[in-house]
Amino acid sequence: PRTMQDHFLNLMEKFDLSYKTLDNQEISLVVECLALDEAPYHDKWDEIAQQPNCREISMRFELNTIPAGIPTWFIARQHRFTTHIHWRLGALFEDPGQKHLALLKTFPYDRYVQLTVRGPHPHNFFALLRDGLELTIDRFPGLVETMKRKVPCPGHEAEQLCKHLFDYAHLEKAILQDPPIECLPCMESSAFEMMQVSELLYGINWNTKEKVFSRIEELETTLITGQLDIQDSIVELGHGQTELIDQLKDLRELTQREFANSFRREQASIDARCPNIFLLKPVNQKTWRRNLVGDRIELQLCCQQPGCWHTLPKGNGTYTINDPAKWLKTMSPYIRHLVTVLKFAAPMFGPWLGLTFSQEDYEQFFQYRVELMKELSAKLPDIETSSPDSDFLEGRNLAEKFPTTASGSSLRALRAFLDEADPQQHWGGLKHVLTPEGHHLWLCDHHAQQYRS
Repeated sequence: PRTMQDHFLNLMEKFDLSYKTLDNQEISLVVECLALDEAPYHDKWDEIAQQPNCREISMRFELNTIPAGIPTWFIARQHRFTTHIHWRLGALFEDPGQKHLALLKTFPYDRYVQLTVRGPHPHNFFALLRDGLELTIDRFPGLVETMKRKVPCPGHEAEQLCKHLFDYAHLEKAILQDPPIECLPCMESSAFEMMQVSELLYGINWNTKEKVFSRIEELETTLITGQLDIQDSIVELGHGQTELIDQLKDLRELTQREFANSFRREQASIDARCPNIFLLKPVNQKTWRRNLVGDRIELQLCCQQPGCWHTLPKGNGTYTINDPAKWLKTMSPYIRHLVTVLKFAAPMFGPWLGLTFSQEDYEQFFQYRVELMKELSAKLPDIETSSPDSDFLEGRNLAEKFPTTASGSSLRALRAFLDEADPQQHWGGLKHVLTPEGHHLWLCDHHAQQYRS
């Protein structure tokens, strides 16, 4: 019977054994039944490499065994990026903007999986797929603990190809030293050429966030200058402007996703799970500069779709903190780090806002709210603590490390306030979504829809 068939298909989809094709929801593809022979991906893969400004990021995942389900479960989980080029040991994926390709290949006899992304700025797409792949590997007890990640050497001017693989754990250890170790030698180059650790890790390890922030600032400055020059008839960026805008968009999305992902452990805990992207505004904007903690503060929740953080329509998800002193003291380390990411957020105008005023008005409104929050965060009370949970959250500037494992106390304080302010947990209509990559996001109806299908 059809009901029994649908039941079993839903079970297979739940465990990543199959997926409904995007073209026809009546057709399901069983990934374990894919052909073993390698699909013809080379033409498309080689074509993107010939495009101007094409870059490549790659990582090898060495395992002590390749169990059934790798990589097929991953192929099923990432089917929204399908190019319809896949086989049992690999697949070719494409990002939604159709500007980047990702090649996944499994080598069962050599016991490793290789993930490579090509395109003009591949870091964001690579980070997304890598999270999904590592989530799949983590489903096998003990496999992640013994896994070794290797980063290919990008090559040298005198030697176009280099087969050296840097141990990712060594690179991560080097950049975490105080002061960081800036260079490591490539053992395959003829002169043992020194390679920059930050360049090898750029975009694939969040300890390089300062370089990402610097690049975002550089792109913003270039675009603003370019726009002013165009108005003055001095310079016109033309096609180059589009490429810069695309790169800026991808880096903003990467930054926002990595910030939210640093709270994965706490969002998995039911007592701390809650929306955690918000804007703050003093209710009395005339007196708050003299007496911050004595004045009431308005908290407005935001949809946290990576690359598209935005306020909610009709003022939904807005709450008043009547006695902010203690709450701000607990939340201040988190708020300071939220502000470092918010300053790079662009006001995203679209149908998800349900607004009646113009795009220009919304952009001014959003930027004004971010500036207010930046000014407010600078006035937050300093917290002196030796708690290990807060050490990595302290500080104010971009050079600081924000958490790879976030403090649970801040989220618990936020959750306690939201439960008191909104006992029904409407939270502005935000929906908790666990993405195929294991990211906990709180999304508006518009952005949550893409994960329901």
